[in-house]
Amino acid sequence: MPVKPGRSRLGCTIRGIMYRNGEVIRRRTTATSTIDEVGPARHLIAGARLAGLPPGRRRGADDVINSDLMCNGNDNRLIYHQNIEWNYLIGGRRSEDEGLQKELKRTIKSIPVHSKARQLDPKRLAIAKQEFKFMLENDIIRPSKSHWASPLHMVAKKDGSFRLCGDYRQLNAKTVTDRYPIPRIEEKDKCKTAVITPFGLYEYNVINFGLKNAPSSFQRFIHEVLWGLDFVFPYLDDILIASASEVEHSRHLKIIFERLNKYGLKINVSKSIFGVTELNFLGYLVTPEGSKPLPDKVQAIVDYKLPDTVHDLRTFLGMINFYRRYLKDAAQTQAILHEYLRGARKKDKRKIHWTKEAQIQFERCKQSLINATLLSFPHPELPLSLSADASDSAIGGVIQQKENGMWRPVAFFSKKLNNTQKNYSTYDRELLSIYLSIKHFNYLLEGREFVIFKRS
Repeated sequence: MPVKPGRSRLGCTIRGIMYRNGEVIRRRTTATSTIDEVGPARHLIAGARLAGLPPGRRRGADDVINSDLMCNGNDNRLIYHQNIEWNYLIGGRRSEDEGLQKELKRTIKSIPVHSKARQLDPKRLAIAKQEFKFMLENDIIRPSKSHWASPLHMVAKKDGSFRLCGDYRQLNAKTVTDRYPIPRIEEKDKCKTAVITPFGLYEYNVINFGLKNAPSSFQRFIHEVLWGLDFVFPYLDDILIASASEVEHSRHLKIIFERLNKYGLKINVSKSIFGVTELNFLGYLVTPEGSKPLPDKVQAIVDYKLPDTVHDLRTFLGMINFYRRYLKDAAQTQAILHEYLRGARKKDKRKIHWTKEAQIQFERCKQSLINATLLSFPHPELPLSLSADASDSAIGGVIQQKENGMWRPVAFFSKKLNNTQKNYSTYDRELLSIYLSIKHFNYLLEGREFVIFKRS
């Protein structure tokens, strides 16, 4: 009697071993699937229930589970592709009973996400047509007959030009985040990148802006391109090259150019800067002595008006805490402002009733950023010290290294105390500040000798 097929969970490859009447029945099931109108995300957990297993038997080490699914378990409308094959072996050999040899293939599809083309003004329409013509000529895109269609989205750049991408919010909602994706678009997935425009439907041959896994895919790819080069620091399409001299810089650039050319990558010369002693990189001013916040970013925060709503205050705190490692005692300075965020909701429009003390602390936060010090780059051979302190409401610490006989700060740390910690004695709060500071700076202190100072 043939064994009944088991229940496979979504997107799994299952190999199960079953025992019956003292004989081994080996069943191999291969499935890559999702189910239309399934339940919540818990159904996407890699695993399987194998029909016919002895009572109480759990999946063993020989039962291989491998999930490969592009959909969102929180959405009940899922793309479905299933290809299942059952082979049964009895007693270690293929059964003579043809009824035990089956091959089942089936495909079930749900409605792909699609949108209408967005209307463009004549100027943007002309720009879009020109850009799409360029991408067609360079094999970046191709005409599409896909059932998928995401609207075209044009993002204005600082120089007045536009970046063209798809508005993939609907597609991204059905995509499971891939932490270690392959840095290319598979042929079977190109149809999903289709962008609908007033002048046609096109799909991408390469990774496009807006896709959920595009940043991590490109980051992994650029790490592969620059693997083994300790003088380069890539962040997506921004590459920082650090050299000790002009001669060394020229040699480093030659190596980088050779790597980029090997992988078929091109640089945008108009956006590149070569042979300078300081530059703006990812919101920081990088100099030979260290780094500090960009002056124009600081000015934008200093000019920020007193927030009217909880949402505006949260925006301000997010902006200033981008530079938190440069701010001494940030937790204590911002403590009263965070009280306004208690019970806050997303995009909370509740009005804030400012007290005089809160307004003073708001301005003090700005002043602390203006006075932000230059932070030195960590050096593995220089002496290290940790200074820590505690108040009634917060603790703080700073890592310093000794350069030319003087202690220079490397990074600041601060944290608000919870209600229990506020009840600690002064001595215990001081010890807590040391402990939490060491824990926070563990990546700098581990394996190193350092001195601990108590700030007065």
